[in-house]
Amino acid sequence: MIPTNIAYTDFEPSEALSSDIEDRAQKLEHFFDNIQKCNVVVSSPHKHKKQKYYHIEVILKVPGKTLVVNREPEKNEAHLDPYICVRDAFDAMTRMLEDYAAKKRGNVKTHKTNRENA
Repeated sequence: MIPTNIAYTDFEPSEALSSDIEDRAQKLEHFFDNIQKCNVVVSSPHKHKKQKYYHIEVILKVPGKTLVVNREPEKNEAHLDPYICVRDAFDAMTRMLEDYAAKKRGNVKTHKTNRENA
């Protein structure tokens, strides 16, 4: 189990949203099994009269590195729904974690420099 901390700012915590975040955080172990900690901050800093955008930040601590994903609400109209915002952030974190795991395993192609080609 990945230790997961969830913080809400600018609005009341949601049990259902917290459960969704916990589930998505635990699924990250399928891509890298040595995750030390996961912190998630969900906020709604923009107070529009008709629309409420959500912002999410996922911070993952892995050996030797901290991976961070931010989802800016103004850049995506879909982020009026906090569940879509969470999905997008965890999808991005999954891709970042897969890249990190590939580098740790040495599965990254390197290009030869001009000196090596000669």
